[in-house]
Amino acid sequence: MYTVLRITGDASAAQTTVEAINAVRAGTLSARARDDGFAASITDSVDWSDHVRAIEAFIEAHRVSLADATARGASIQFDVMIESDDVAGHAYTSFGCPPSLHRELGAIGACLVFSWYATDRRRR
Repeated sequence: MYTVLRITGDASAAQTTVEAINAVRAGTLSARARDDGFAASITDSVDWSDHVRAIEAFIEAHRVSLADATARGASIQFDVMIESDDVAGHAYTSFGCPPSLHRELGAIGACLVFSWYATDRRRR
């Protein structure tokens, strides 16, 4: 499992957001430029609760910059990428989103995305 922050849409708002976040603490986002914005790693823990805590902590630390980005037209997504290995050997897997995570995402106008990969991209 791997969670990334994606900042897309308005390129100026996305760039300003990355700069503002890194101004708080240098190197926080080693964002890689994409055609449609930026992406940066949040966590690669195997424990879903670590992902929830990491997303909430990131939002808490950068709430103003993230909310400003969405107000300026950028799209903020926290994309949880689930690999086949993450669920191997389980009859089912579920990922509960606590109300606190919904509140944090809603407060900055961000969304949570779950991307499921049927094959393990790391092996290619």
